[in-house]
Amino acid sequence: MKIVITGANGAVGSEVLRQDSYVIPVSVRPNDFGSFEEVVRGADFLIIAGGLIKSTDTKELMGANTYLPMDLISIAQEINPDVRSLVISSMSLLDRNGEHKPTQELSEYAISKASMESVVKRFPNTTVVRFSTIFYGDPTRDGLSKIIYDAKRTSTAVVRECRRDFIPVEKVAHS
Repeated sequence: MKIVITGANGAVGSEVLRQDSYVIPVSVRPNDFGSFEEVVRGADFLIIAGGLIKSTDTKELMGANTYLPMDLISIAQEINPDVRSLVISSMSLLDRNGEHKPTQELSEYAISKASMESVVKRFPNTTVVRFSTIFYGDPTRDGLSKIIYDAKRTSTAVVRECRRDFIPVEKVAHS
């Protein structure tokens, strides 16, 4: 089975690669159609974990987060109609109660992810997932991971209200 993953340098992608030797990492950029066919040829499963987060350029965000997943899945399904795809989206579309935010309240990033979801859900054998807040097992990777690591080591903790679930990146990759 050939499993192709985008975003292999990110949190989820790198952890999937660490856990599974059958996964083939690929590097693709929006509008790089020539390489898309080469990348997905023979793929049985696509994991689209790559995306652009830190940009205020709507065109750049839409290219990376909407059009690239759409194009990869479309080309893969032209080659192999049975290919399955898993696309990772974002919780940024939702408010604190888990309801969709009104469009005018969405960031440019969230708009690009909402657009992606509406487009790729039309493809057969395609699943979109939104993980809640992901953290690393290594507390030196980022601030959230350090907070969670420190909280686990503390003997007493006061929890007033939890508005989000937290999931270790290792468990995301394993699923």
